[in-house]
Amino acid sequence: MRILVTVNCKWWNAAAQGAALAARALAEEGHTVLVQSCSGEVPNKLREMGLPCRKLRAPFSGLRKLAASLQAQAVIAFRSPGQTAAAFTIPCIPLIRYRSDQRKARGGRLWSLVDNRTDLMVFPGASMVGKKHQGPRNGPVTVIPQPVDTNFFKPSDTEKKKIILSLARLSPVKGHKTLIRAMTMVQGDYRAVIAGADAQHTASGLMEYACSLGVGDRIEFAGRVSDVRPFLQQSSIGVVTSLGSEAVSRAGMEMMASGVPLLAAATNGLLDLVQDGVSGLLHSPGNWRQLAAQINHLAENRGLAGYLSSNGLKHCLKELSLEAAGRRWTEELEQVCFS
Repeated sequence: MRILVTVNCKWWNAAAQGAALAARALAEEGHTVLVQSCSGEVPNKLREMGLPCRKLRAPFSGLRKLAASLQAQAVIAFRSPGQTAAAFTIPCIPLIRYRSDQRKARGGRLWSLVDNRTDLMVFPGASMVGKKHQGPRNGPVTVIPQPVDTNFFKPSDTEKKKIILSLARLSPVKGHKTLIRAMTMVQGDYRAVIAGADAQHTASGLMEYACSLGVGDRIEFAGRVSDVRPFLQQSSIGVVTSLGSEAVSRAGMEMMASGVPLLAAATNGLLDLVQDGVSGLLHSPGNWRQLAAQINHLAENRGLAGYLSSNGLKHCLKELSLEAAGRRWTEELEQVCFS
């Protein structure tokens, strides 16, 4: 099939990465894919991934012509501007909306008009459907998890160090203080490495907080990292301590695909990703004592760590790989376009 994917993001954020990986999954499944994006860093990232890309500053101005040049049989919109433009300018082409943000659909007259012209709404996890993120929609809704590149993120023979790894920008919602407080109770000579760019919090501010708790010498801030694989290859434990957000946890998926046992907060998409006690361990968001106890338990029970990492990897290979995503997308596209 010929698929037009729209991703109207200026920044290489989780939505843009999810759209790019879905496009790759479709292309590797044998479909012809063209990605429409706007200006910013996204077009270059798409081309680096080998994906054909066309820039439209405003999707209303050229989406119809772009779809005609591709002879598109379906449109997959990863943000609302692309969905709205497709609904009004190419209403004869089946339209799929992929929603991966935590804001629920609000409804309203314009929303209803666009939604009525949307053939399928897709979410990355069942938890979002359960919480009615589709809003007042009456049409079909389904789940297709965002994939992780299991050829890029994979286990390594590198010797593991006593490192507890966190991969997240330094925002309060990411819960870095939960990990820092947990380090006051972590036994042995484990240290935490936090890789992420400054945001509402800064590395210096969080380090000051760690020092006030007496664990400044056990915390390292690596800043923004373009390739996290060397950190994953050395780490014994991965943590995602988010207090919210995490419709999709790319960090969690990358840890699991790399064979790193995952300790995750029981919130939003992490509940879809982690089967507690099987592919990882869940802790209550913000519960630093529980997180510390889990870290100590894994440190003392390497058999359990190996069990969790093995099951996490199996889950990624079976359910979250590009191949798995390509098959799921193909099933839904055939249903939408040919049923």
